[in-house]
Amino acid sequence: MSKMFKCLALGILVAAVFKMETYAAESFAVNDLIENASELDGKKIAVTGECIGEPMNRGAYTWVNINDRTNAMGIWMGKEDAESIETFGDYKHTGDVIQIEGIFNMSCSMHGGDMDVHSQDVIITAKGETRNIQLDKTKVALAAVSSLCMLLIAAFYFRNARHTTNRQ
Repeated sequence: MSKMFKCLALGILVAAVFKMETYAAESFAVNDLIENASELDGKKIAVTGECIGEPMNRGAYTWVNINDRTNAMGIWMGKEDAESIETFGDYKHTGDVIQIEGIFNMSCSMHGGDMDVHSQDVIITAKGETRNIQLDKTKVALAAVSSLCMLLIAAFYFRNARHTTNRQ
């Protein structure tokens, strides 16, 4: 009986440890983190977003900003994780999309009271790419016509202003 009890206790312990290790953080949109900041402060969360701007290295750590189309937020991550990000979003590029699991801070004492996420795990879910931006020919023609009109108006104004000054 004692041996069976020990096996059962060991089985429960292993199951509990396994369950703890496979715990997945609840996923949130950035805007939901902002709106529910007091409830989520200090909790392990997951968030996914496009890397934007540029990495800001701070010794062994790096700030990376993400945008998930609801809002943007700063992520504090290890330099090694940040170096795995190849493309950051800007006018000419779509950035890598990353999923972060980490601790959400409503007012991080380590970072001057800023709202942030301290990452524990970073996964790149989609690679960034170069955007192919085409100029709208109608808009280019409209801009050229508008510029020509403004030049003609300016020339007419200065011509009349000069003649008015000479008559006085």
